[in-house]
Amino acid sequence: MSEGLITASLCHPSDRMAQELIDVMLRRLELRDTPSIEQRIVPFDILTPESIWT
Repeated sequence: MSEGLITASLCHPSDRMAQELIDVMLRRLELRDTPSIEQRIVPFDILTPESIWT
C-alpha cells in the first residue's frame, strides 16, 4: 500500500471470524432438522494509504 500498488485493504479480525464460525457450526448441529440460512456480520476495518500512517 505504501508503494501505491493497492488503494485499500479489508482487515478482518481472524479471532472473531473463527469464533463466529464455530458458533454457527454448533448452532447448525443443534438445529440439524431445520433448514435455514445463518448469516453473521463481522465488523472489519478498511485500510487506506492515509490510515496506515496514523
